[in-house]
Amino acid sequence: MTDLKMPERPFVRVVLSYILYQVVFLFVLPFAFFRFFRLSRHEPEYAQFLSHRLGAGPVADRDAVWVFAASLGETRACSPVIDELLERGHAVSLTTNTAAGLKEARELYADVDDRIVVRYAPLDFFPFLLAFLARQRPSIGMVVESELWPGYLLLTRWMGVPMVHINGNLLDISVDRDLNMLGGLRLEYLRLYHAITTRTETYKARYVRGRVDPERVFLVGDLKFDQRVKRQHLAAGEAQRALWSPDAPVIMIASSVEDEADLFLEFVKCVLAHETAPKILWAPRSPGRFDAVTGKLADLDEVVRRSEALDAGLDGVLPTDARILAGDSIGEMNFYYQMSDLVIVGATFAPLGGHNIIEALVLKRPVATGPSIYGITFPAEDAAEAGALYIAEDINDLTNEVRLLLSDDQALQAFRERAASFAEAHYGASRRTLESIAALLPEPRRDQT
Repeated sequence: MTDLKMPERPFVRVVLSYILYQVVFLFVLPFAFFRFFRLSRHEPEYAQFLSHRLGAGPVADRDAVWVFAASLGETRACSPVIDELLERGHAVSLTTNTAAGLKEARELYADVDDRIVVRYAPLDFFPFLLAFLARQRPSIGMVVESELWPGYLLLTRWMGVPMVHINGNLLDISVDRDLNMLGGLRLEYLRLYHAITTRTETYKARYVRGRVDPERVFLVGDLKFDQRVKRQHLAAGEAQRALWSPDAPVIMIASSVEDEADLFLEFVKCVLAHETAPKILWAPRSPGRFDAVTGKLADLDEVVRRSEALDAGLDGVLPTDARILAGDSIGEMNFYYQMSDLVIVGATFAPLGGHNIIEALVLKRPVATGPSIYGITFPAEDAAEAGALYIAEDINDLTNEVRLLLSDDQALQAFRERAASFAEAHYGASRRTLESIAALLPEPRRDQT
């Protein structure tokens, strides 16, 4: 067990920057609520539970473990750690910023008793955050992945609540930017964490370069390899695939962004013209892209929207003459992955660093990306070396590679087997995370052990 002492006191300029940040936040506050109402046009849940943002709303038992998972991806990523905490008898307060994150958390823990409370996170404004913390009184706080909110670190420090950063995802581009901005002021907030758990030596080196004490950085792997998968989504994916495309392979375009839309449209046209034509499943990154992508595909005919063909429980019939399925739903990516033979992950053919590739790999689906992977170097580089991922030079290279795979069933099957082996070798990060911070965890509730 590692002995994790209190981090060094915050520098004066950190405290002064926080005060300035709070003054600016006061003027930005009306725009934050305007943004929630604007987002609610596509996701009505954003206009709900606004009291949570002010620090009101439900809280878990005193001395609960507070977990802040900013959005849907972080909520899924931290689910194995939360499962471990609940299994050990700890109470949990899970907070998130987004409607998709809140919905996912509620679905994940719908059958769990009052040991976990799910809610929106308070805004990082002193009165709101203080109201939440004073009512919740967590024993420890966990911030998932790349989020860095000054008040969360300073106010908890002053209240004596240890904070840890789990599944740390610090990028080279972020370190370079922050070191050159105000002398690395933002990176100094990282030094307020009692501990940081991250993925590989490369990631650890980034935190150390950002002036974090190396003895506070622990290598545990990536939590996303352990994340819970909804069995009903997998079962529905298998069933719908068998009905919709029993013979032809299914190629999925996942988490695409606006700048890639025309490139992927040309890709779809090319592969559908192949003699061994696949079926296409296209699930854009955000709800705001659903109509735009479906509109682009409309000229190709033979397109069906998931929302039109299937009900909320994923029951219904996908018309077999539809060659393209437009994935216009939230929180169902595992359903789509389960239907697919190859997953192409977006934000990689635009210079955006890439979106999550682990979810597909965990389900033993091989992955292809474009050249921009600076945000997912782990596990992208390791997966490519293991033959579980293909990194295309551009959209033409991707098209040629996919056409080759469509002509060779054995090559596609071997690709899938390498993806399965890669995922199996990376399980266990949630257990290692809690082992590394065991000295900071409270005693579990005796009546739950």
